Amino acid sequence: MEHHIWWLNHHADKPVNSVGGRHFSLAKSLIQFGINTTIITGTYGHNSGYRFSELNSDIKSPVLRTYDGVDYCSIPTPSYKGNASVGRVKNMLAFYFGAMKYLRGRTDIPKPDLIVGSVVHPFAAYAGYRLSKYYNVPFVYEVRDLWPRTLVELGRISSKHPFVILLDKLDGLLAKKAKLIITTAPLMKNHYKERFNISEDKCLWVTNGTAFTKNDPAPMRVIGKNDVIQVGYTGTIGLANGIKEFLEELENVPKETLKRFNFTFVGEGPLKKELAAYSLEKGLPVKFKDSVPKDQVWDLLQEFDFLLFCLIESKLFKNGISPNKLADYHSAGRPIIEIVSCDSSPVQSSGAGYHADSFGELPKILSAICSADQEEYTEKGKKGYLYAQNQYDWDKLAEKIHESLKVLL
Repeated sequence: MEHHIWWLNHHADKPVNSVGGRHFSLAKSLIQFGINTTIITGTYGHNSGYRFSELNSDIKSPVLRTYDGVDYCSIPTPSYKGNASVGRVKNMLAFYFGAMKYLRGRTDIPKPDLIVGSVVHPFAAYAGYRLSKYYNVPFVYEVRDLWPRTLVELGRISSKHPFVILLDKLDGLLAKKAKLIITTAPLMKNHYKERFNISEDKCLWVTNGTAFTKNDPAPMRVIGKNDVIQVGYTGTIGLANGIKEFLEELENVPKETLKRFNFTFVGEGPLKKELAAYSLEKGLPVKFKDSVPKDQVWDLLQEFDFLLFCLIESKLFKNGISPNKLADYHSAGRPIIEIVSCDSSPVQSSGAGYHADSFGELPKILSAICSADQEEYTEKGKKGYLYAQNQYDWDKLAEKIHESLKVLL
């Protein structure tokens, strides 16, 4: 028997050359289990702009599209500038009210048998809950980020701000009303147990995956004792990513060690210009490059000998981490340099690289890499690849979700 679910994610992007994000990839894999999905998204997002080239702020009704069997319904939302702006709040509210206006009683998309409401931001998930009541179907709450707790931890907003208090109450309401809570971080269930007294049995951990598990990585380049090791980073160059702290610590690396490395940062972000200027001023072996389309990331990763992942310290990481880039990195079959303080590190679990809890350990890590041999590099790369096959494959993650959803459908 086939079922149809609605998955509300305000910021879900359409796939590029069949390479999509979390929800497209899960929805595409769920088809094999008899579950079809309509992804409910907004027409505008601060990371991607308008999600369809022909759309603009004049769109007055939802736009329907289908990609590889996955339906999209895009709710009209206004453009804005600034991640923490009044315009973004208006965009969030437009999605909520638009979902409530346009999605009740529709006949041009299949009615849902179950609705998933996904955070980031609770207004989107709350719309999912309200719609589940309208259609009298089970509600599932997906938490990909403890937002706005992340913004509080970064010092962007006070924990006593009325907006934060409102969203915290919404988080608790949605967690209590949901039949199932899907989390992306392994220990996020502790937040709901401690904060709202919710049973761990109600939580299902489904990490972020990658389509790259279907690819075979190229063999690692043989690195001689005098060769320069090429280290790559892909993704956002912002405050939370710790690039500033990483570059500052590079100055403390002994010159004999530092000359063995080149670091390339590929991506965009608010700190990019500042950090590029800083690297040039300090004479660091660092380059910054523009981001590449998602379907070109795999080839880019293959160009590097090592891959870099780092985050600034945050209390939120006690729940573990599940960044998209770590899934991609493991699949690429390259050893990973990881600097993050957290209670559950995928790099440590997989044995796929070199881990440090703080940026102060960077000189020690780079020295250890210089002292290691090709056999160690290759072995760590292989461990990462095998870990990705078991942990980050979308088909396996979709099967995990299906096992939990089938008792609700």
